[in-house]
Amino acid sequence: MSQELLDFCSGGLCQSISASSATSDGFEAENLLSPASRGFLAAGFVRPPVTLTLEFCCPVELRQVRICLRLSQQHTTSVQLLVAGPGSDDWQPAGSLWEQHGQPPPDEVSFVNGAACGGRGGSGPPPAALRLPLRCRDRAALRRVARLRVRLTRARGPSALCLSSLRVWAVAAEPSHPALRAALSQRAAAAAASTPSQPAPAASPQSGEQRLARERESRAAAARAAVERTGPTPPEEFVDPITCEVMLLPMVLPSGQTVDRSTLERHERAEAGWGRPPSDPFSGVPFGGGARPVPDAALKARIDHFLFEHAGAAPELAAVGRTVGRAKRPASPTPPTAPPAQRAAYDPRAAHPGPGSDRAAGGTSAGDLDTALRSALSGLKSFQPRPAAPTAPVCGCGAERNLYSLPCTHAACRACLLRLPKAAECGTCRKTFQKADAVRLHT
Repeated sequence: MSQELLDFCSGGLCQSISASSATSDGFEAENLLSPASRGFLAAGFVRPPVTLTLEFCCPVELRQVRICLRLSQQHTTSVQLLVAGPGSDDWQPAGSLWEQHGQPPPDEVSFVNGAACGGRGGSGPPPAALRLPLRCRDRAALRRVARLRVRLTRARGPSALCLSSLRVWAVAAEPSHPALRAALSQRAAAAAASTPSQPAPAASPQSGEQRLARERESRAAAARAAVERTGPTPPEEFVDPITCEVMLLPMVLPSGQTVDRSTLERHERAEAGWGRPPSDPFSGVPFGGGARPVPDAALKARIDHFLFEHAGAAPELAAVGRTVGRAKRPASPTPPTAPPAQRAAYDPRAAHPGPGSDRAAGGTSAGDLDTALRSALSGLKSFQPRPAAPTAPVCGCGAERNLYSLPCTHAACRACLLRLPKAAECGTCRKTFQKADAVRLHT
């Protein structure tokens, strides 16, 4: 057992794994310890760094740490490893990957303990294309590692911090540790129950690589079975991150996130209810100047193409609006060779032939055409001419300025009112009024 190289992220050899921040639903840190891992994804509002802490069942000698940094469209670009011994809180840096300006970030990285490669058990499966050293200032620190921290310090663009897989290859520093023996016995019993006729193969560098390949094949088979059972699943980039529905009109926000226009309109109405201006629902920065949402025409075209191809396989996709393609016309319930009376039962045009039918060919009277025209026009809206604009009020003397409105709705200028007594008559309708009742007109 002392010469055996083990993957301490599987088979119960890792007692616990925890994240320092909130995670997305279904993408918890515990996924990294399962064979069919969906990966780890931090919540969209979480800012770096995010730390994953692994606690092993016994002290181990690290040989290789292999990390897959891409999860669908999300991509982590900078990682740091720290180790701590049994009962110690002194965390020592053991390796790091920093984003290089002008160079594309890798999808996978392996931290390899070069000093232990020639020793017992080897260093694990073949490393990834990018190989970085796994070393500490204290060389003995890598020989008795009880806890390992994977710190995610940077993501690409608007991506959330993520990991699609994590594998820790190590040799047990205490082969007789009770927790290690219990975990290995449990794993051997599970393997014997699954294949009773064949003994469980011993772990080796090649078997570890084959195990990873089998895990990828099983995940692909599970995805294909899910598609056959529930229909096609829209890609993550087609789904609104807030409502989790397929976007009808994707809008790119100043923060780099993409949401549907209806979601953005609901957010703006909610902000207006609190007296706040329209803002980015992710960053809270108000829109203005060049920081405004813009439609993503390329993504909209891809969404429409996906809906056009898979609308027949999933009824919920057929109900999503699109601007590309045409809905299929339902098949006629009665064949065109049916008798005219049967066709008229479902086709009103057969019961009332138009001008291009046989009846029109035999001749149609002018009265029938007039009747048809009147019946067609009777269902249309009639438009009345606009009423004439009201004329401006004018005093009886011809003055158009400094006017006052009388109780009888006629107008009188200031000069005429000054010549009238307190109780006077209107010069237009001869109705009596009090001069104090006149109201100034502002025209």
